[in-house]
Parts: sequence; structure tokens; C-alpha cells
Amino acid sequence: MRLFALLFFVSMLSACASIADRHTPQDIDDSIIDAHQQSLAGINAWEFQSRMAFFDHQDNSRQSASLRWQNEASQRSLRISHPLRGTLARVEETADYAKLTDHQGEEFFAADIESLLLIHLNVFLPIELIHDALLGRLPQTQIINPHYYADGTLASYQVDIDNAQGFMSQDNISQTSWQVSLARYQQASDYAVQLPHQLELSSDDYLIRLSISRWSITPPENGLGSQDRVE
Repeated sequence: MRLFALLFFVSMLSACASIADRHTPQDIDDSIIDAHQQSLAGINAWEFQSRMAFFDHQDNSRQSASLRWQNEASQRSLRISHPLRGTLARVEETADYAKLTDHQGEEFFAADIESLLLIHLNVFLPIELIHDALLGRLPQTQIINPHYYADGTLASYQVDIDNAQGFMSQDNISQTSWQVSLARYQQASDYAVQLPHQLELSSDDYLIRLSISRWSITPPENGLGSQDRVE
């Protein structure tokens, strides 16, 4: 178990060390940045598989697992598993509720995933921020110190998040700063758009690393951000 975790950790560090040069927005033509963001704008249905490392700095713990995330316009489904221990947890979210099913089959409910993790696991993760970061899409809030790659893909930024209610507000002083880093952009397996395959999200309390092995994209029905489908 420890050997697997160590090898996983080393592989994640090696991948992060190969990040290409990053540039400030002033160094990149706005049209190149806008073109890539537009290619992501209409994507709502997708799935990926990845390795995940989760570090909790509050209790000095770390966990490694595999993550499968399926997303549609009105629902999400996450499966967290381990090669030796099988499925560790399943998380489902619809417009009406979110449900966590643990490895013993016990079910927990809340209004959404953020509330579910906070109430039952005492962990606050900004799910909407993570959702946008997965695609390399700019979040719907003010970002700080953004950097881009030469092809206009998003490389890194910082954002301040309200600790319990989502994105920052002007008069809420209880905020956590999150640093987001994206790397290893590649074309999705079935859709001609560049997506990050290496992600790191960090705050004072948590560090999340994802190494994605496969993306599958359902083309947008409205044509926004559509690219030629890969045959």
C-alpha cells in the first residue's frame, strides 16, 4: 500500500515538473485566449478517468485513488476507487439533491455536493471552481494573477472563495484563496478541443492533484464551442 502511494506521488511530481513556460495575458493575443475559451463554452456533457491525490493539511493526511467523473447539464456522478480496495465512494448530484454512498453501502444526503462533503466529511471543496478548472475554463468570478500558455490555453490563476457559500462576495471577509494550475493539454479522445490532463488545486487546507488518462466529450447541441469530432 505504501509503495503504491509513494510511486503515485512521485509520478505526480514528475508530471508537474514538466510544465511548459507560462505567460501573462499581456504576452498573449486576446483573440487566441478567447478562441480557446469559446471552444469550451458549450461543453456540458463529458466524462474523464484519472488518478487523484488528496492532501489534507489540517490533519496531515494524504489519500490516493482513481476518480471517474461523469457530467451532464443537470447531474453529476463521481466514483472514487482504489485498485486493491475497490469502490471507496460514489457521489451523485441532481437538481434536487446530492447523495454520497460509502464503501459499506451507507447513504448520506444533502442539497448539493459542497454541502454533502461539508456536513458529512467536514471538508469544504469549491465544486463549481473545480468543475470549470477541469475543462480549463475561466470561472465565473474575478481571478488573480492569471497565466496562459502560448496557444491561449489557461495555465494558472488564483481565486478567493467564500468558505461555506461558494464564490466570493464583496462584503464577505471569510474567504479562502485557491491556486489553480493546469498542464499537459491534449486533444480529447473523441472531440477536437484541447483539455488539461494535469491539474493542481491548492489552498491552506487542501491540495488536490489529478492526472487524467482519458477525456470523452459529448458535442454541444447548440453548436457553442463546437469543433470537428475526431473519428
